[in-house]
Amino acid sequence: MARCDLPVIASLADGRFLPCYGFPINVQRLSVRIPKEDNHDRSVRNETYRLERSSILALNEYVPGALVLAGGKIIESRGILKHWTGENLDQALGLQYMALRCGQDHVYLATSATQSCPECAMQPAGAGHQLLFPRFGYTTAAWRPPVNWKHLERIGEVKTFPQIFSPKGETKLWPDFGCVAGLCVKYREDAELLIHNAAKNNFGFAVCTKCGYADSEECSAQQGAMNLPAGFKDHPSIFHTKETQRCWLPVETPPVLRNKVLAARENVDLLVFDWPQIAPEKRFALFSMARALVLAGARLLEIDVRELGSDLKILADGRPGFVIYETAPGGSGHCREFAELNRNLLDTAREILRGTDEHHRRCDRACLDCLLDFAGQFNFEKMDRRGALDLLEAGLE
Repeated sequence: MARCDLPVIASLADGRFLPCYGFPINVQRLSVRIPKEDNHDRSVRNETYRLERSSILALNEYVPGALVLAGGKIIESRGILKHWTGENLDQALGLQYMALRCGQDHVYLATSATQSCPECAMQPAGAGHQLLFPRFGYTTAAWRPPVNWKHLERIGEVKTFPQIFSPKGETKLWPDFGCVAGLCVKYREDAELLIHNAAKNNFGFAVCTKCGYADSEECSAQQGAMNLPAGFKDHPSIFHTKETQRCWLPVETPPVLRNKVLAARENVDLLVFDWPQIAPEKRFALFSMARALVLAGARLLEIDVRELGSDLKILADGRPGFVIYETAPGGSGHCREFAELNRNLLDTAREILRGTDEHHRRCDRACLDCLLDFAGQFNFEKMDRRGALDLLEAGLE
């Protein structure tokens, strides 16, 4: 049913019949609303601000409650943009799915709560998350105009779940990668990234289906108007310029979605690294290893480091591994080149992790001279430079 609501171009791009880079696929806007010239009680979109991001970046920067600096002003996102028809339907905000977690800790997209994991065929463990994929972007509220100064804030944590079970695309295997015994690297073309943001408290968002206003939930498993976020029940419509203009009528059944985790997905190429004999407690060392390999690959390929991403991944047999993926929708070919670097890639990663003798003496977890670039700085608590270096040097002996 959800596929019937997708634009034809988006469906063809997802199926690789059309190139993603040739069309504005999965680009979302933060719409800034201002009063109409002939009716100051109503609002229109301010065309001065052209704020657009890919759906993945939008989950970081544009989710309701987030503050954005643009044009010398601080702009606050307050809701999810609805379909232009203005219908008060759930589908007017976006597509809805479920994210389930199986007994092997794989997170996967599903249309029912009983759907088994496509990677290991295990049954789901628990109820999972209710996902909402915003289709049209995000919006400010007309009653909250841009201001000159305010402390910038990120809302929630964006988590990435690589889906490596796609039957489409090419696969290639590199056993004993870089002459490290037992290190297996698998290339997967046209895999999928599932990305979601569960808001401030990790309970998702409450979303008004009447105007699109949204706020972070304060507790889990809520229904109707029970335990709504503070001020939500009396919120003004985001389309009105006055905060006194309430969105809901006193006798109206609350038109609200509860505990919705905002999500996005992209088709990308990726590499799966199966490091030999890794215990679960070494996951931070693995995470740091992945980050060092991304930095090494970007240096050797002479590309922007933001064109590659990395994350931990539970493998099909339950052991920890990690993935390195391309951030450009549809893939850019970097992962295939990345794997062909082979031993040179591992040697360069070791140089980055060790650095100078002085750096090796003073740096325990991570610093600006090794792993803490722009992307790495948000994951400092997951870094273990010394652990990653020990793993790498043991493999390269």
